[in-house]
Amino acid sequence: MARLAALSLVVLALMSIAACSPSVRVQHDWDEAFIFDEFKTFQMLDITSISDPLIARRIADAIRVHLVERGFEEVDANPDFVVALYTNVVERLDVNSWGYTASSRHWHSGHNVSVTQYQEGTLFIDFVEASKMELFWRGWGTGTLGSSTREAHVLQDIVDRILRQYPPK
Repeated sequence: MARLAALSLVVLALMSIAACSPSVRVQHDWDEAFIFDEFKTFQMLDITSISDPLIARRIADAIRVHLVERGFEEVDANPDFVVALYTNVVERLDVNSWGYTASSRHWHSGHNVSVTQYQEGTLFIDFVEASKMELFWRGWGTGTLGSSTREAHVLQDIVDRILRQYPPK
């Protein structure tokens, strides 16, 4: 019974973490002629394109964790590939019109309007062949920004989703 209760708590904790993670649309593109198996070492490029250094560090750390867990090694010199990242934030408006009213002979629509302003962010992760400085793989994720997207575990989840399909098969 105690094991069942402990397991239930773990499941609830995982569900609450997943619920806090934002919805992210992930895409990838790569050079189809590239031989991915030959690359085992990487180096992070300096992250100056992201204005918030705390966010930049959390994202870079999440990339490191993911790559090392997949068997890649971070090196200080002569890497097989370098990792670059940058972000883009766009202001968005969501406009909805709804509602119906009736007069003596006609139905009228669109009397209620709501406007929601939000920020949509995209995280780009580029893998660049170090010897030629040529891009060979790009992954990116786009989603609505909120206060939870600053948290390390949420950023790790986003990075994991983007890098899940690397190397492509």
